[in-house]
Amino acid sequence: MKRPHRLPLAFAAILGMVATGPAATASEKSMDEPRACISLGTKFYVKRTGRGYTPVSTVYRAGPAGPGGGSVTGSAKKAITVSASTTLGGELAVKSVVAEAKAKYESTSSRSYTSEIQLSVTLKVRPGRYGHMQYVVWVNKLSVSKELAYDNCPNKVVATGTARVPFGEGWRTWETSH
Repeated sequence: MKRPHRLPLAFAAILGMVATGPAATASEKSMDEPRACISLGTKFYVKRTGRGYTPVSTVYRAGPAGPGGGSVTGSAKKAITVSASTTLGGELAVKSVVAEAKAKYESTSSRSYTSEIQLSVTLKVRPGRYGHMQYVVWVNKLSVSKELAYDNCPNKVVATGTARVPFGEGWRTWETSH
């Protein structure tokens, strides 16, 4: 049985360089090898889809106003609390969504909005129209996504949902023809 021929070590190294080329540099290796994703944790992203309100008082209505116009007077006296909510659930989700909404849309956004209402307002109504008014807490309607964030890879969406975050209060008024 013949033994395989052994080349001198230096000669084998030269042959290897010719066959495969010089060794890859560190930057070339990192381009070819898969990278590990570096997790930055869970993030919540919000996008305002509209504004809305949560009614706090009954609807006051008056009319039709006579030829010179008219008015409707509404008054409210009670303590109210309207809380932020999200379909993603959990206290952490609500806190995170409110923080994002506060930074992105309304600096007065909060997890809950408490108000002691004790006021009376009169709304002028045009002739032949009905006047309506209602005390409300204004809310931002948001679409929400909960994502796993990475430093060097695309984020992975874990869940999506909606949220309502209060930011103010006031009278909602409108007129109708009937």
